[in-house]
Amino acid sequence: MLIHLISIPVDNTSVNPARSIGTALFADTDTDALQQLWVFVLFPLLGAVVGVIIWLVLDDSRLEDTMLAEVPGLDDVRDVLDRVADGAVDAVEDTVD
Repeated sequence: MLIHLISIPVDNTSVNPARSIGTALFADTDTDALQQLWVFVLFPLLGAVVGVIIWLVLDDSRLEDTMLAEVPGLDDVRDVLDRVADGAVDAVEDTVD
């Protein structure tokens, strides 16, 4: 919401990767739009990865019930994330005590 309210009116920011790529390909050569294009590709992918990690930590559903059950090694990743989350909770409880 802040991007739409602040950034777009000020410098015409694009929040759609498809619009950013199309504009960069046809932009004037004196702009550095192509050099900044990686941002519009990389950060949505990183956001998706972070979202999956957060979901794996917070959701109690079994991976066997999801499409992620077919990804090899994902059970191991979830186990590690659960141990990290449990360690963080233990550390907070020790601090409070």
